[in-house]
Amino acid sequence: MSELPVYSFFPWLRQGLGNQITAEDFNAAVQLRATIPVTIELTGTGLGGNLASPITHTIPLAGPGDIVGIASRAIVRTEPRNWITNFEPNYIPFIEFYDEDFPWRYIPARANTTTHRLRPWIALVVLEESEFGTGANTTERPLPFIVLEDPTVLPAADQLWAWAHVHVNRGMIDAGIRLPSLTAAQPVSADAITPAVQRLSTTVDENADLAYSRIVCPRKLKENTAYH
Repeated sequence: MSELPVYSFFPWLRQGLGNQITAEDFNAAVQLRATIPVTIELTGTGLGGNLASPITHTIPLAGPGDIVGIASRAIVRTEPRNWITNFEPNYIPFIEFYDEDFPWRYIPARANTTTHRLRPWIALVVLEESEFGTGANTTERPLPFIVLEDPTVLPAADQLWAWAHVHVNRGMIDAGIRLPSLTAAQPVSADAITPAVQRLSTTVDENADLAYSRIVCPRKLKENTAYH
């Protein structure tokens, strides 16, 4: 009998300079673009000998508003596929990205340390044809846009953290080890999560194809209905 496949899921992943952001998600200090201080040291030779002078400057990071497109090669799978007509209405649409950190790459905030939640900078929106119109007056706009008839069809902004995750085609914890439940009363400690995160890093270094990210649209589809 063959072994059953093992999958692991992470609520978010951050790499690179994004880990230096200090403003916590949903905090009033969060700006449209996150900034980090960068210090360089200039050295030179003067009349009195060698001179050194540190210079610190605040550098803005790219934010969601700076992104004007997503390369098609960044996407590895979409469900339903374009023009498909037999997608099960009890399933939900999603998009998968090759880079594990892509949905959180440009969010100008760090994760909430109590809930271990971080909203993605993008969301998947699925609309019926009658729910939106094509925007006009695109003279000074970098991208086409739509106008919603009813904005309540959008996913709730404070729940976007629940509709994005990292999927790993391998177990990230040893057999027999069970992480505590993530609840408001008993949040998971960093000590419990760290080994799994370290194993994820090792797994991606070994084979980058074993992990990817996914965003989901929390909308129940109707039968025999066209969506965009």
